Amino acid sequence: MQKNEHYLTVGELASLARVSARTIYNRLSAGGLGLPPSTKLPKSRRVLFRASDVESWINQHKESVAPIR
Repeated sequence: MQKNEHYLTVGELASLARVSARTIYNRLSAGGLGLPPSTKLPKSRRVLFRASDVESWINQHKESVAPIR
């Protein structure tokens, strides 16, 4: 981990993605399919996601939505 890099928890990622934390954990146990890269802390079950990776992931998965008139 880089010293000044910001990381998000599973709960924070779930909130941003508007899914449950359980959904994130299920995807992690399935190999992380459809998620940004994650980091597991040594001797811990805590999983973190680098904020810059999450931002890139969100930008890659944005849907084009027509403006409401």
